[in-house]
Amino acid sequence: MNFILLVLAVQAALFAPVAQSAEELKRIGILYQDPLIIRYIDAFKDTLRELGYVEGRTIDYEYRLATPEELKNMADSLVHSGVDLIVTPGTTAALAVQRTKATTPLIFYVADPVSSGLVRSLARPGGNATGIASLGAETGAKRLELIKELLPHSTRVAVLLNPDNPITELQAEVIRESAKKLNIKVHVMPIRRAEDVETVLAGITRNRFDALVIVPDAVLIARNAHIAQYALKAGIPSIFSYRMFAESGGLMSYGPISPMSGIDVRSTLIRS
Repeated sequence: MNFILLVLAVQAALFAPVAQSAEELKRIGILYQDPLIIRYIDAFKDTLRELGYVEGRTIDYEYRLATPEELKNMADSLVHSGVDLIVTPGTTAALAVQRTKATTPLIFYVADPVSSGLVRSLARPGGNATGIASLGAETGAKRLELIKELLPHSTRVAVLLNPDNPITELQAEVIRESAKKLNIKVHVMPIRRAEDVETVLAGITRNRFDALVIVPDAVLIARNAHIAQYALKAGIPSIFSYRMFAESGGLMSYGPISPMSGIDVRSTLIRS
């Protein structure tokens, strides 16, 4: 799983060489937006424990769970708490930390750190940020192709996305280009806050779209089970990036391996 790579990045940033830091307490800040990610944070901590880092003796953690409205303040709070390093699963969280202008090392898991402006390049990140890039924007086109394969006569597809996520537009553009080739008209339906979900889902049913595609974002990940169940009850085929979406009742998932999916780029058909 990719959280193991995050552990290696943390180890390199804080504990190299390990022998010199064996008795020095290091504090890791974790900024996240999706409550579901906590189980992967636990796995992240377990891996550090297996490597010999004992919570409360050689390592400690500061957590910040933030809504979109709280993200800036939570990032500031974490930086000012004096942690030695910050870990962020998600682009918007990583950018919130970067915008504090702090020099605290930042370890991220994001879709595309170059396009989002987190790093200068994959080969030479520069600055104080590094981490893992899933490079999953291209899978948005594949999700649309899978919908067309399952529903050859589909012509109108709703796309849920958060326009405040800078990576969203990159994936949305890939989806639009794929839609032209597939003779599908995509209707982008923005969701910035969890409170927007109900209104948007009602619009999907009212407009009788053929299918639903969800673009990954912390707001939508947090509501993935609700969206999956809504689509199931409404009889609307749906696809998301993460396996947990299909397990919650969505038609299928397809995406790069990530701390939230545990799957590879083969489609995972859970429901027929």
